[in-house]
Amino acid sequence: MDRMDVSLLAGILGGLSTPVWVYDLDRARIIWANGTALDFWNADGMEGLALRDMTPRSLTHVERLETYRAQFAKGKEVIEVWTLYPRDRPVTVRCRLWGIAGRGRGFMGVEILSFVDGGTLSDVDGAGQGANLDLARGATWIDMARDVELGRGTPSAVSLVLADGTVVAQNVAADRLFGRIEGGDGKGGAWTFANRFVDGAQADLLLAEVLEKGQGAVRVVAMNTIQGTTFNELGARRSRDPVTGAPAALVHAIDVSERLIREDALRESEAEQRRLTADLKEARDVAERANAAKSEFLAMMSHEIRTPMNGILGLAEQILDTDLTDTQYRALTSIKGSAEALLAVINDILDFSRMEAGRLTLEVVPFDLGEVCSAVLDLLRPAAEEKALTIGQVLDPRLPRVVLGDPGRLRQILLNVLGNAVKFTDEGEVDLLVSPGEGPDEIAFVVRDTGIGIAPEVLPSLFERFTQADVSIVRRFGGSGLGLTISRRLATMMGGTVTAESSPGRGSVFMIRARLPEAEESLVRDHTMRESRKLVPPRMPNGRPFRLLVAEDNAINREVLKGFLEPHGVRVDIAKNGVEAWTMADQKIYDLILMDMRMPEMDGVTATQRIRAGRGLAREVPIVAVTANAYAEDRARCLAAGMNAFLSKPLRRDALFQVMHEILGEAETLPRGTGKAWADGEGAPGDGGHEQEKGRVMVIVDEAHLGELEEDLGVDVLASMAVRFAEAAVERMTHLSDALADGDVAEVGREAHSLKGVSATLGLSAVRDLSIELDTACKAGDLEAARAVAQSFPDVIAKTLAYLADRYKSP
Repeated sequence: MDRMDVSLLAGILGGLSTPVWVYDLDRARIIWANGTALDFWNADGMEGLALRDMTPRSLTHVERLETYRAQFAKGKEVIEVWTLYPRDRPVTVRCRLWGIAGRGRGFMGVEILSFVDGGTLSDVDGAGQGANLDLARGATWIDMARDVELGRGTPSAVSLVLADGTVVAQNVAADRLFGRIEGGDGKGGAWTFANRFVDGAQADLLLAEVLEKGQGAVRVVAMNTIQGTTFNELGARRSRDPVTGAPAALVHAIDVSERLIREDALRESEAEQRRLTADLKEARDVAERANAAKSEFLAMMSHEIRTPMNGILGLAEQILDTDLTDTQYRALTSIKGSAEALLAVINDILDFSRMEAGRLTLEVVPFDLGEVCSAVLDLLRPAAEEKALTIGQVLDPRLPRVVLGDPGRLRQILLNVLGNAVKFTDEGEVDLLVSPGEGPDEIAFVVRDTGIGIAPEVLPSLFERFTQADVSIVRRFGGSGLGLTISRRLATMMGGTVTAESSPGRGSVFMIRARLPEAEESLVRDHTMRESRKLVPPRMPNGRPFRLLVAEDNAINREVLKGFLEPHGVRVDIAKNGVEAWTMADQKIYDLILMDMRMPEMDGVTATQRIRAGRGLAREVPIVAVTANAYAEDRARCLAAGMNAFLSKPLRRDALFQVMHEILGEAETLPRGTGKAWADGEGAPGDGGHEQEKGRVMVIVDEAHLGELEEDLGVDVLASMAVRFAEAAVERMTHLSDALADGDVAEVGREAHSLKGVSATLGLSAVRDLSIELDTACKAGDLEAARAVAQSFPDVIAKTLAYLADRYKSP
């Protein structure tokens, strides 16, 4: 290579718009840099840059350099992200590294391609004439040759272009991209800069911009190359031809075609992802709307079917209690049995729909395992005896007597499987064997029968919905085809499953597994006593019957409820819609309100909210929802509106009386009731108490809430909490009195808010309600109203503490 080539390439490198330098791998220092690199490193010249201490400081650094040597020896380049400190602050850059051979030592070329932290190469200040200065200072031929080697090894395609568009010099990368200048074999002629562009006008625009402004904005353009049309990222800055001194542009190009292809593919993938997401969202919305419509339909059908069923079963029960001939009794018993069979099908469909929607939940209570099994057999024994079948059970002595779980759902599973066994067995026996299972807390229930059996090809689909062994089964035995499906899903919810083994003519064996942890026997004692007592409506201590308001729009259901209650001395008033119920509750004192959810003019939920929002005595009257809507969310809506309990239709007499006992039943033994504890009356919100008070009945505590806390936390814990509340009460009252005397409404409000929280947690209704009134007055800034409310606190606190002392007194 002659000196002319060296001068041209040295000029190219000197004016290159990207920082480029040579690093001596053996001496660990920069030995050459172009002007842009000197500006980047904030160095006046090579002497200043060479003074920088670049000695490797760690074994990791040395190993890294050796890795570079190995890659360069294979002819490979390295692209890495580095963090450099050119001006004593970190700069993150993307670098291209390549090997340079010279004087028997290893050198590394470094070019900064881009700033990772969001900057650009044009952010580097300076004109970039450092390399020319070094040459002017007397660089040796060897140094200039090294410069040439560096220029030729630079991966970016670098070209020196005169103002008229003539390409006078370029490096090896440009040769590979556009073809060598000497041969003129570039597409369209490598000598003309414009021929390199698919749109030649872009070349003129770039040169004009560079010569006028000193540099051109980085852009991506389509270019004609040896490989065909490619997309290249171009950068350019003003320079001079080192031979003639004529104005020129130093242009560098990087092929970004693959990057653009990847970006286009990524954009297309993202667009497709957005389309898929939108489609999925639309599908989800459609499914949710369909599911909501199905749920609403089932709720409506449940209401419409259960309402007449309630009348049929209720009236049948009432008539069966009268004097009937044998023929009448048998006919009425058949009617009642048919209605109950229809109700069982309805319940199966509703249970399955709740399972499909994920809205069926299990309760966890202590219950006697043997009693549940015996009760199921007692229900099925009459049907078995009619067919002369032997039906029995064997309980393994290793079983716990009391377990935790949902006794109602376990009873449902056993009734279904044992009921099928009795139904499909014409002679022989049906047995229930109960023993500990294989897993922890698992109990296995085995049902064996000597019935007709099940064909092998039917067994795999036996637990699928609406499946029965044979079409003739439906005609002969009936059923919804959902019983086993529901039973298996219930068992799954209990941590187990249901399986079956059978062969035609040899009977069947069903295995039910469920996780039922052992529980303390004392936990089930109170529940058992409640179940065993005779269920009749409770009465007031003075013998006065309770007064009930029945809000029900269906005439038959009204008659059923009156038929349940009036024979036992309960006085019943009727409201045909929510508006009447709201009005009557405001005008007359009742001990209990039975409120239907769906009524014309105003539904039961709205009527309850209106009653609870009032300021009269009715706001404290217990309200029980009576509805054909059997979903869990319906129960939640009722309770959220202020109702005290929930009964589903068809309404059974025992269930109604049970709720009445739970809410009103032990009023004569106050303050230890199952409903609420009352004061300022004769023990309950009856006529006497209201007349004497001539004001609001005071509810000291919410017994139901307090009872739940005692069950969850234990009586000892609640007793300790009550003691702490009593100890703090005096100090709280003193603090409240001082704040009122000082007229500090904000402090009174804070004290009221605190009292409201702790009293609500403990179920101290009177303190909670008074705290709410005080808090409301303080938020309104009404000091006089706050003082008026606070006058009631001493009496309320005294009665509350007296109640707690009596409830948790030491034996």
